[in-house]
Order: sequence, then structure tokens, then C-alpha cells
Amino acid sequence: MNKFIVVALCCFFYLLRAWQRSGFRKGDRIDFKNFKDVGDPFIDEFFKIFHSLYRQQMVMLEKL
Repeated sequence: MNKFIVVALCCFFYLLRAWQRSGFRKGDRIDFKNFKDVGDPFIDEFFKIFHSLYRQQMVMLEKL
């Protein structure tokens, strides 16, 4: 079973490397530029929600 996992991971990373070298991701640069042009997506509301969820998770972990 372990050998199968190792072979599967090797194949995955081989294919991932081949995909990256093919230049298939060239559109990502354009998308990132458009994302930056929109402005800062991390507004104060995002951080308030994030910290609220973080505190909830910490309380749940303490209960365990």
C-alpha cells in the first residue's frame, strides 16, 4: 500500500511539473493583476469575522 502511495505522489508531481512548464498558467498573471486593481479585499469586516471564527474554534478545542 505504501509503495502505491509513493508511486501515485511521484506521478502527480511529475504531471504537475509538466503542466507548469507548458505555460498553461499564463492567464494567472492577468487574473492577479485584475485582482490587485480592484483594491484590498481584506476589509475590517473580514478580520472581525476571521477572529470570531478563530475564537470559536479555540473554545471548541479547549472543550476537547
